[in-house]
Amino acid sequence: MAGLFLSSLTDLGDNTNKRVADSETVRPGDVCPALEIFWNRLGCRYVNGNQTVFFDRVNGFSLYMQSSPRRFQLRERTSKSHARVDSLVGSLSSLADYRRYLDGMQAFRLPLEAMLLSAPLPAILSPWCPRSIGAELLTDLADLHVPIRRHATAGAERDISRLCGIGYVVEGSALGAKVLYRRAQALGFDSRFGARHLARQSEDVGSWRVFLAVLEDLDEFDIDTAASAANATFAAAEHAFAGLQIDAA
Repeated sequence: MAGLFLSSLTDLGDNTNKRVADSETVRPGDVCPALEIFWNRLGCRYVNGNQTVFFDRVNGFSLYMQSSPRRFQLRERTSKSHARVDSLVGSLSSLADYRRYLDGMQAFRLPLEAMLLSAPLPAILSPWCPRSIGAELLTDLADLHVPIRRHATAGAERDISRLCGIGYVVEGSALGAKVLYRRAQALGFDSRFGARHLARQSEDVGSWRVFLAVLEDLDEFDIDTAASAANATFAAAEHAFAGLQIDAA
């Protein structure tokens, strides 16, 4: 990796301001897989899992750990609505389950993506760009002969905190996609047939990491507004999956 040399990564514990690595130089665009850091400019803070990483240019080019609350505040405030969606998605243990899941996904994801992509995001959210899986999902629907439906699309959202709440759900779904993809593979589907959208989501969580970095670096942010938008997004998913009846044929 260009310009990044790591020393000890052991004994991080729960302490704040814990020195975990040394570097001679970190350049914009460098990625450190061991720490899951995405650098897009020098001297700023970025998310590393459940913590924020600060790049200290003065004190020996060191990296320090500090508590990072926003992601976990959103997780806590959306845990119940998230759990309801998970229960509706189910275990995907049969073809009928999987076809029903695909139908629910199109009802939820396609209008949501259309809304997010209907206008450029505010520049303050750069470099985050919402991951799109709509094209792959439409192909998966066709593979399994699930009828493609027409969906109403909401107008573009411009509020920064609301966009962060929506992004928390959209980008965080990549983590759950890893589990769902394994279940789809057990049914015989993969990146070439039937589970393209899950393969795309699960093979790279880089967009999630970039989103978390942006989330932590925002000055203009209201956690109540973000949590409300995240819960509303989960509620839209709950509505999309509730009551679907798709035959296995």
